[in-house]
Amino acid sequence: SLDCLSNMIADDIQLRDEVIHVKLIEIILVRDIINSSVGHLIEALLKGRPFISVSKVCQLIPIITKFQVCEEGVICTRLLLNMSNEIIDKMIISTLQMIIGQASTSLACFQCIGTIYATDHPTLISLFIKPTIEILFQYATMISDSLKIKTPRSSLRSNLLVDETSIRTFLWTVENLFATLCELDKKEAHSILSILIPSKIISSTILCIFDQSINVCREAFSTIHSIITIISNIPQLIITLINTDKFFDIFEILFIQLEPNEVYHLLELTLILVSSQNTQIILELTERNVFEQVDLFTTSNNTEIANLAEEILRIEHLYNFNSDEFEL
Repeated sequence: SLDCLSNMIADDIQLRDEVIHVKLIEIILVRDIINSSVGHLIEALLKGRPFISVSKVCQLIPIITKFQVCEEGVICTRLLLNMSNEIIDKMIISTLQMIIGQASTSLACFQCIGTIYATDHPTLISLFIKPTIEILFQYATMISDSLKIKTPRSSLRSNLLVDETSIRTFLWTVENLFATLCELDKKEAHSILSILIPSKIISSTILCIFDQSINVCREAFSTIHSIITIISNIPQLIITLINTDKFFDIFEILFIQLEPNEVYHLLELTLILVSSQNTQIILELTERNVFEQVDLFTTSNNTEIANLAEEILRIEHLYNFNSDEFEL
């Protein structure tokens, strides 16, 4: 009957409110029933929009915590995180500590922890950012071990954990984690960036560009674009990033793989790099014919893309003019 009710609630928001009204939650609490049917019912109650009241959610949390790291508990905890409520956050800290303990071996747990950074949770971020980085290090190691680059379009999956969903969850979490650093104290954020940029987390993200899945490639690019945007005003971190193995090789892949509407972000990224006027960057991009590719977009019908391309070439020409003058 609970399973039937769960399915009905999923289709009828008014029925959800009626279930709450007849105090079914209180009955379940009193009887201390913990099984998959109860888990599915709570999931159905939490999924509906608009959200149920915080007071009702708080009634559900004691049941959810009893599931601990079982699938139902993890799914419901992730739904609680989607509510971005500080009162709820404080009530699920101990549950999240158990979940993060399993995140390196459970994709569902990893996705749950990633949700902290995809939604608004300032208290949880300060508590969990360091253990999350440790989890990301573990996934980065598995990814770099399993994505053995033989040719620009090949990949080898040697670890069952590192399937496409795991890789995309890794990239999604990395991108969102970097975005949340802007909310931290400036000194703390810089300290974390100094750990992350030279790490395997970044080199594995770059390797994902070469994966045979176009979805993985695009998400890896989105992550790299976000990272470069965030560190664009910190020259020493840009230098560290560009010295990561295969960094400049990604341009050869991206100009081929990205759709026309995605090229804007690639040009935006290129402009950030050339604006640093770093000799190595200009030379590496020239060697890979990136400026020739950029030149093709100066005639684009999209004015923003054409303007970006022209600005990149203006800086490149200025650099080459100054170099020739210096040699003279």
